[in-house]
Amino acid sequence: MNQPAIAGAEECQMLVGRNCRERRVQLAMSQVELSERSGVTASYLSRIENGRGNPMLELLDSIAGALGCHVVDLFRE
Repeated sequence: MNQPAIAGAEECQMLVGRNCRERRVQLAMSQVELSERSGVTASYLSRIENGRGNPMLELLDSIAGALGCHVVDLFRE
């Protein structure tokens, strides 16, 4: 039986970043607005969206809440 591929940390960072950006853009929200709503600095949000940030789960929960979704949604392909 084939097992689904498990993404590595770098791949997860890229996926989360892409999903954060896509959701934010869908909501017509700027990084500054997301920053204010989530409590995460705009510069760190930029790093996350570019796959260079490595946020803890608690921080992702704040971002997801500000985006109106669940943390798990940020990891969906």
